[in-house]
Amino acid sequence: MNGWNKMLFYSILTLFKSSPLEKNKTVKPHRPDKLHVCPNCHNKFYGKICNHCGEKVFHDSQLSAKHFIHQTIDVFTHFENKVVKTIWLLLSKPGFVTKENLRGVRVPYAKPVQVFVIVNLFFYMMIQYLHITDYTPSSQDGASSYISDKPGLGWMRPVDKTIMLSLKNLRSKKLAAYEKRTAADTTAEAKKEWSDVPGHFVHYYNDQLFINTYNQKVSFYSKTLIFILIPVFAAIFYLVFYKKLQYYGSALILSTHFVSFNLLFYSLLSGIIMLPYKWFHSRTFYNLPGKAMKLLYNDKLRDFSNATFGIYEGFEALHVIFFGAWLFFAFRRLFNLHWLPNLIASYLLGRIFFILIFCLYKKLVIAFTLWSM
Repeated sequence: MNGWNKMLFYSILTLFKSSPLEKNKTVKPHRPDKLHVCPNCHNKFYGKICNHCGEKVFHDSQLSAKHFIHQTIDVFTHFENKVVKTIWLLLSKPGFVTKENLRGVRVPYAKPVQVFVIVNLFFYMMIQYLHITDYTPSSQDGASSYISDKPGLGWMRPVDKTIMLSLKNLRSKKLAAYEKRTAADTTAEAKKEWSDVPGHFVHYYNDQLFINTYNQKVSFYSKTLIFILIPVFAAIFYLVFYKKLQYYGSALILSTHFVSFNLLFYSLLSGIIMLPYKWFHSRTFYNLPGKAMKLLYNDKLRDFSNATFGIYEGFEALHVIFFGAWLFFAFRRLFNLHWLPNLIASYLLGRIFFILIFCLYKKLVIAFTLWSM
């Protein structure tokens, strides 16, 4: 291209650039969102949420009654949907919600502690209504449910004996202190009125008052202290699967979901068995566990079933079977275990968890209740 051609080319290009069409084009400059000052941390930010503390931008319209009602309904329906969905998944897909939590998907589901609190409340209401005492030990239950009665655990007899004697001594000391405190609080007129009553009747009366006080306290503690099981079970999960669970917090999530399942399973099973009898005096489901366990605890299989599923027949066997089934599917989803080691691990942990709940936890509740009196 010679010099004249170059000049002509650039002249045309300049003319095109300065054409009326080009001049009439207006380029809108980029304007960022309004600058906000966070009322909580005083951070300056753009957008709808403070990038420092997470506080949302506030508008005066949010103080209206309409917004308050809308927000209230939204919170309750959103929370309820999450809880119901999570509880259903705990029952229908063991380990699924746990796996979702561990891989960072948490928004669609209720938090593990939220689920536990809701299920524990349902558990509390159910057993109060049905007057079920499997989780509510009497002061004499320290002399029952021995670990050493389990197959292969006879070597635990000294531990059982130590626990039993400790609870017995604690009960005697608390009863003596209770009688002493009651006597000190008794008025002179009351003492005169009781002066002609034989001593053994007075002791029996005080013992009954002590038992009534104990029953009131243990009924509350047996439902509220159950959260203690979560870190204990989590420690077991973490020890067994330390190569697959990188953090103890992961084991806590799994443990919380398992304990929630246990309370939910127990509550629903109790309701299925007891509610028709309580409402309609129907025994349709009342003897269901006993009938089902006849398949395992018949004359030919009794010894095998006692060793495999426990000596308490329907009660223990149902827990061990359902514990093991839930853990089996949960472990398969979480850890992709081969079926044989998975079956062994889920079965053994099911047996261990039953012992921890009904042989040790109940005694801990007894000790704590007596200590608080």
